[in-house]
Amino acid sequence: MSFLGVLSYPLYLCHHVVLGALGALPGALRAALALAISIGVAWAIHELVEEPCARLRRRLSGRARALPVGLGPALVEARGP
Repeated sequence: MSFLGVLSYPLYLCHHVVLGALGALPGALRAALALAISIGVAWAIHELVEEPCARLRRRLSGRARALPVGLGPALVEARGP
């Protein structure tokens, strides 16, 4: 269950699309196949998008904490938009 919990948001995003793509199949086969494909796509999204973004967030937040107090906003302003 925790595995599906980790995949819940990407599963939510892709399941409807997969169901639509399998629209011509009969009911039970369509549901089973859509669930299997959706879990695979959700896992891929988790591994290829969510995990790298989480690592980047952790790395960048570690740098922000390492800056002296008051220097962080000055660096952002100095770099500009």
